[in-house]
Amino acid sequence: MQQKTERQRDTDEILEMIRIMKVLEAFQELEDEEDAAGAPNAPADDAAAEDDENMPISDMLMLGLISLHAQHYLNERRVIPKGNILSVLLEDWKTGFPNFFRSYLRVTLATFDALLDAIQDDPVFHNNSDTAEQLAVDSQLAVALYRFGHYGNGVSVRKVGLQLGLGFGTVVKSTRRVIAALCRDRVWKSAIRWPTEEEKEQAKEWVEEHSCPAWRDGWLMVDGTLVPLYACLAHFGNNCSEY
Repeated sequence: MQQKTERQRDTDEILEMIRIMKVLEAFQELEDEEDAAGAPNAPADDAAAEDDENMPISDMLMLGLISLHAQHYLNERRVIPKGNILSVLLEDWKTGFPNFFRSYLRVTLATFDALLDAIQDDPVFHNNSDTAEQLAVDSQLAVALYRFGHYGNGVSVRKVGLQLGLGFGTVVKSTRRVIAALCRDRVWKSAIRWPTEEEKEQAKEWVEEHSCPAWRDGWLMVDGTLVPLYACLAHFGNNCSEY
């Protein structure tokens, strides 16, 4: 279930109180009219002064609700100290420590650059706004790849934002933009295709040479992606060194 913000919870409570008070005030108004029918009329000045002093509680609550929504932030904003790994990742590690780069983004430098070339001209990254300038495309791609390559709480918006030194909303928007760009027809049609018969045969020969003949036609994989396993295989397990 989606959590409500503090403002939403306060709004719901105030609206409920307003509804209750409106009903009570309506009954009170009827009683006052009945009492007034059998009583002498009060001077006009006294009645006006009494109305000013006795503002209905529902109106006071409504003013409070307006005040609640007049503020963009309910609490004082505080600067959250964050890491600065993103700039180090794209500037220093990419060229000087490619193994660190790959451990974070789970792709090689060549793959990263190829993906960047494929999506950097996509309109989703160019909103032509002076007030809402986006991150550089390579930074947005790095955010998305970091989340794609990890799992669990480590890819939560909060953890990624704190780790990479970004706003939480920036993490969400960057990921969505990269996904949108990768899903364009021109990208996936050029990048995703079924292998030819010749390519299939070459792949089968490689598997047979590097594993065992029984796996020649493939097992639990289609595109050649290696699947990490947590334990040694029951059959031909001695042919592999990593699980």
